[in-house]
Amino acid sequence: MRGKWRTIPFREVPRIDRQDRLACVFLLEHDAPAVLRAHSNAVANRLLRRCVDEDEISLHKDTRGKPLVSGSGVHVSLSHSGRCLAVAVSTVDLGMDIESLRYPDKWPALYRWITAPGEQAEAATGADFLRVWTAKEALVKALGTGLDYGLHRLPVPTLDSPAYRRVRMEDRTYWLRPLPMWKDMVACLALERPCTVHTLVVADLLRP
Repeated sequence: MRGKWRTIPFREVPRIDRQDRLACVFLLEHDAPAVLRAHSNAVANRLLRRCVDEDEISLHKDTRGKPLVSGSGVHVSLSHSGRCLAVAVSTVDLGMDIESLRYPDKWPALYRWITAPGEQAEAATGADFLRVWTAKEALVKALGTGLDYGLHRLPVPTLDSPAYRRVRMEDRTYWLRPLPMWKDMVACLALERPCTVHTLVVADLLRP
């Protein structure tokens, strides 16, 4: 799809005006995935404070595990995959997922599990699976249920272009936005409303 990730230093992380309809997806890489997971909340907090220019806000989770930033007027979603951590910050409620094909021998069974027989693409590829998986996981993250909701319960989204796709779920409407690929990573946003999206690689935030 069109678009690309732009690499920036941490000092150039943009401010987010709470009156704007905007989402920024920040991507960070580290050779040790365990380091990413151990420091993901600290990284997200640094990005949040930079985005809204407040030193006191912090990330916490609701009773179902959805990240929240009380009183800030912004929303956040996190996703890990291998060497990558993605942090989405937006003025609209959202969910986000990023994945690579980590288990090449297992994706066909997972694809069959998350799609109804009539929705399965003929001669599906690993890329097809990732597009469906990331879209569905972004949706359940936005809803706040996580995988407990059951990805097989969601209709297969149509993601054949960069345009938004409208999905109705639990009496709420979300808009799916596939993101540019990063190396072998596929990513997707589910947003409460369509908005401007920036995809940014933060080059130096995880350096010593």
